[in-house]
Amino acid sequence: MDSNIFRQRQKDLAAEDAWGIDGGYIPDLDTRLSRADTVMFLDLPRRVCLWRLLRRHNRGRPDYPDGVWEGLGWTRLLIAWVWRYPSKKRPEIAQAIARHCTADTTVFCFKTRKQVKEVLADLGAKSTSALPTVSAGTSSSRVVIP
Repeated sequence: MDSNIFRQRQKDLAAEDAWGIDGGYIPDLDTRLSRADTVMFLDLPRRVCLWRLLRRHNRGRPDYPDGVWEGLGWTRLLIAWVWRYPSKKRPEIAQAIARHCTADTTVFCFKTRKQVKEVLADLGAKSTSALPTVSAGTSSSRVVIP
């Protein structure tokens, strides 16, 4: 898909009253972060990401058409991406969050699977305003580190 069309689609989605967009495509994070009231940054350990990647290799996925699998070449590319993530992508995503989120944005930074499960369960039960907040070096938004 043409990058301009992709960017415009994200802007259109983010202009809606309620939306959720998955993914960390860094060149277009500004289209989402500037409109988000909540950001959930999954910063899980490399070993967890690699294990999940290898576990799902050669399996069908619900978001793929029947009979379509992730090939070995694609899996190798993803392994390399996961391996380089802490030094290459994590800093870029953190900078984008600091640059584009507003003072009203709540940013969840998850470091473990347990944190993800607890906060998602808690979100279903009560408002995020009751969750503890910790400053993580960004003055532009409320950062929650469960």
